[in-house]
Amino acid sequence: MGKKRRKSLNLSQIDRKQAAIFGIALAFVALIVLLCITIAMRSHIQNEYASARNEIGEQLYTELYMLCQTFDQVTVPGQDVENVIIPSMADYYLCAQTLNTALTGAFGANYSVLSAQHIADLDAAFDAYDTAFRAGHSTDDAQAAMQSCIDAVRELLSARYTGGNLSAA
Repeated sequence: MGKKRRKSLNLSQIDRKQAAIFGIALAFVALIVLLCITIAMRSHIQNEYASARNEIGEQLYTELYMLCQTFDQVTVPGQDVENVIIPSMADYYLCAQTLNTALTGAFGANYSVLSAQHIADLDAAFDAYDTAFRAGHSTDDAQAAMQSCIDAVRELLSARYTGGNLSAA
């Protein structure tokens, strides 16, 4: 076998103008590829962001809906309002408040479902029940206050949720 001769590149034969054009074209193609990757990543992130917002919104809807449904049992004879219904409502309300705070913190005030006024009204209605239970008085006033809060929550649910997804205010 004979020796293989290695060819060497003669740099003096390369046209600098063509090399510059080729370099610029190569850099341009690299920038386009990088831009495409960035756009695809941004689109994916936005989809994940919307998906997370919708999942939290759906869970908030569920908690508020269950709050309303549980309150509807107050007028059913034989129900233990003090030990079962109001504590269950308080649990749903606490979950809804937490989710509402998370939505507001993560996605902005436009995605807050419960306003400060709604929260204050619901707190006052729960306090009215607590006061009536402790004093042994009638819960009619507390029930009326809670009914107006539940009506407001139902209006919120129908206004803010379209097609099962939370819409911005």
